[in-house]
Amino acid sequence: MNKEKKIWLLEQFIQQLWVLVINLSTEAARVGGNAGRGYAIIAEECRHLHQKMTNYVGIIRFDGGKDDDFRGIADVALQMNLLAVNGFLENLRGRESSEKSVYRSISIHIEEIRNLACKISELYYEKKHIHTPIHTPIPEVVSPLKSTENSDFFLQYSIGNVPLIENANYVMEIDYPAKNEIDSDIFNLRGLEIPIINLYKRFNLKQDDGDRQTVMIISRSDKKYAVPIEGVYGVIHSKIGYNVPPKASHVFADYTRECWDLVGDDQFLFVDWDRL
Repeated sequence: MNKEKKIWLLEQFIQQLWVLVINLSTEAARVGGNAGRGYAIIAEECRHLHQKMTNYVGIIRFDGGKDDDFRGIADVALQMNLLAVNGFLENLRGRESSEKSVYRSISIHIEEIRNLACKISELYYEKKHIHTPIHTPIPEVVSPLKSTENSDFFLQYSIGNVPLIENANYVMEIDYPAKNEIDSDIFNLRGLEIPIINLYKRFNLKQDDGDRQTVMIISRSDKKYAVPIEGVYGVIHSKIGYNVPPKASHVFADYTRECWDLVGDDQFLFVDWDRL
């Protein structure tokens, strides 16, 4: 695909992103209260990404653009994907207090953010990305012999290429700060100082290159932790498993609060943040 076609498509995506900013802001005003403030934050973050996209595409169109400008657009796509996860988590928390129509509307807007992120990534990498919804029902993930009839929402992520899972209700948000912001033991989140649990350093795990780092904010039992991670795969809706011992070979085997057997030979492992 030639450069002019890419620029034209990116400008269409910018317009779609602005429509999402307006729609999310409108829904936030409709809801009001704590849920409304949460949606307003999502709308504001969406607006920042719209501005970043606009700046990058303007530079590329009028000044030719450099490799860093195109990488910047790919980075915006990554941030949009994380924003979609945050939006879904926020909507999940507010579903009891929001009208069903608002909950459905926000869900649609969040999926549209995710769709745009995938389309922008496809332009940058010039290959088709497999798009999966931000939340995927997978009824047969947990072993049928070791699961309850109840189900819940869970965030799938990874640390050092080790796949992990966390209760969606415990994930406060996902951030994407510069790496130098997490060099110390404390992460500053909008004035809130949160202890950092860096499992890369503690277990000598390989960390991605780059000057930014994905960080998961855990809020559990009135405690908060900032955890550097490298991959967020989305939110699944799965049956709840019964606790079993983790495999001794697992790098975090001694620091689990719960472990479930899955279909096949795999396990879901929940990290015990308090012990770490």
